[in-house]
Amino acid sequence: MKRTLILILSSLLLMLVIPAQADNYKSVFVTSQLYDRGQMIWRSDVGTIFVLSNAGNVLRFPVATYGALPPSPFRTAPWGKVPPLMGFGKVWANHDEVRADLGWAIISEVGRDSTMVEHANGSIYMQDQQARLLRVKPNNTWEYVDSIPDDTTPQNNPKIKIFNVNPHSVVAGDTISVTWTVEHVDSVIVEFYDASPRNDILYAIKADQPVSGSLDFTVPEHILHGMTVTLHGANYQDLPDGRRTTTRVVTANETLKLGEGEPQEPQPTQTWAVFQQYEHGMMIWRRDTGTITVLFDDNSVGSYPLTYYAYLSDAPRDIDVPEGKVLPTNGFGRVWAYLDDVRERLGWATGNETGYTLTITTIDHHLIEYTLPEDRKVFISPGTWRY
Repeated sequence: MKRTLILILSSLLLMLVIPAQADNYKSVFVTSQLYDRGQMIWRSDVGTIFVLSNAGNVLRFPVATYGALPPSPFRTAPWGKVPPLMGFGKVWANHDEVRADLGWAIISEVGRDSTMVEHANGSIYMQDQQARLLRVKPNNTWEYVDSIPDDTTPQNNPKIKIFNVNPHSVVAGDTISVTWTVEHVDSVIVEFYDASPRNDILYAIKADQPVSGSLDFTVPEHILHGMTVTLHGANYQDLPDGRRTTTRVVTANETLKLGEGEPQEPQPTQTWAVFQQYEHGMMIWRRDTGTITVLFDDNSVGSYPLTYYAYLSDAPRDIDVPEGKVLPTNGFGRVWAYLDDVRERLGWATGNETGYTLTITTIDHHLIEYTLPEDRKVFISPGTWRY
């Protein structure tokens, strides 16, 4: 009995002196969406949706609470707004307090890999749509933070030690320099975006960079709003089928203001693209970014980056296809087969994929022109589109 008591007391002492450590530290694929007065973030590992209002409050919805809810009946939105879809749409449409706190979505749902740290005290650290680090507190409030505290950071975790971008403003035709050192990753990826809130104007991706290095980049002549430089530390994993996956495990951003004398008149950019017509809309894939854009007949827009659909299952080949219709394949097939809402709203493809040269012209901060095959054009705003 005395020996048992000593063991119990020893265990309690050990529990008291061991510092609190992270319960879990990993990279998790998340999707996020910005709203008038906040944002939603969905964790793919557990399915929980976090509703983060700009007032600092947090609502949590485990998948068990929203999975069986009816889809959102809101298929249209005010001009410049976006009707939330899928899980976000279910939570937003079926909970009055969420709609009151957030208002309408202002951009489409976007996916990314996020650092995810769950601390023993109940705090959760994760990254938002723009890779900013935030902390969800145990009392269901949240805040942006500069770093993860040391007592939650295990050894050998991915960490950006140096990330410098010079100069801090950009002028068309000038050169900017980027230097970095990232620890405990396989490689580094550097991306250059126009500093638009949508972040869908991608100028260049520099992949497979060394973990410590530098590069120079010439600012495009048609830059519009300044530039966002994004640095990713990435790890690789070789799959049995020979493919290699890339997981962005740590990220940092630097936004450069537009220098005097800008912006230049917007110039069209071109990239190879693939188009497919459906019963109730169309899909467009861009080679430069890998993004699939879905234009529904109700004039709403869905946007699915490569990181969202790259590792989804292909559309099954053994299903019955109605006569005169086409089974979507490749990336289109993955989005169509995996996302019930997209499949139900688009219907079947009515023709095969068509490759063509897509011309993208930024009209202004809120309007982009896309060309289609056969000299057609569409104009896309955040969440909406029109011919």
